[in-house]
Amino acid sequence: MTEKVLTTRKNGMLMLILTILLYLAAIALLIVSAAAMSGAGAVILGVLCVLWLLLGWILFLGLRVLKPQE
Repeated sequence: MTEKVLTTRKNGMLMLILTILLYLAAIALLIVSAAAMSGAGAVILGVLCVLWLLLGWILFLGLRVLKPQE
């Protein structure tokens, strides 16, 4: 049996940064939509932000730290 060295590593740092930025954007947009509080657009934006804040954590479940030789 020979050892196979994988050269195609996938980096999850981009996904981690993107998810954190989306959380920060959702918090900011939720504050903006609550301050505007007029029109259907602000209500829809507020609902979408709350949904992201409630369900966005699921993306973090796929990120894992792999040790060497794993």
